[in-house]
Amino acid sequence: MLFWFPVFYSINVLPTKKKLQFENDAPPVSVIIAAYNEEESIMTTLQSIDKQDYPGEIQVIVVNDGSNDNTKKILDIAGYDWLEVIHLDKNSGKSYALNTALDVSKHDLVVSLDADSYLYHDALSHLVLRLLNDPDNTASVAGAVLVRNSRKNLITKMQEWDYFHGIASIKRLQSLFQGTLVAQGAFSIYKKEVLKDIGGWKHVVGEDIVLTWDILDKGYRVGFAE
Repeated sequence: MLFWFPVFYSINVLPTKKKLQFENDAPPVSVIIAAYNEEESIMTTLQSIDKQDYPGEIQVIVVNDGSNDNTKKILDIAGYDWLEVIHLDKNSGKSYALNTALDVSKHDLVVSLDADSYLYHDALSHLVLRLLNDPDNTASVAGAVLVRNSRKNLITKMQEWDYFHGIASIKRLQSLFQGTLVAQGAFSIYKKEVLKDIGGWKHVVGEDIVLTWDILDKGYRVGFAE
């Protein structure tokens, strides 16, 4: 009697991309952050920026969107010479805060970062390198976002599965077909001239999704830094 047992093979259907490096000077970037009641996380986020190994100039603009906790106090005593802080008198929404930061950004490349995100030391370098090495019509690149406390409990474990398989893998596949559908506001890079051309972030729910679709609608490509 013959017994048949299924044999499963793991096949990498996505191409492995070579490690990218800066051939010349790294371009300067402006990192913009909208913060509303982020007293528990904003300092950790700034510390992760300070630890970046990015070889170019970094301008960081944090817009305190009318927080009513200790966010303002923390930002005022942060003590980083590369940090620029704008305090809004009242909460005006994330889109308004991001557009306010965009208006005072001084570099051609703009990175949006959530106030509760934590960057690996080489995150910014990978994001910029992907944009520089993608096709010329690429206007934005979404960064890879994972759950930091993924082993804390069942909910965070489920989030890790969703972020990696439901978001990161799909975005990489979409990028191969020349159109990542969402450059999430948590960590993405944009060409400033394109942001200005489409009028920045709209005051809607899911402003990062709408922004990405506006970019795609203009005929630009959106990539993904895996």
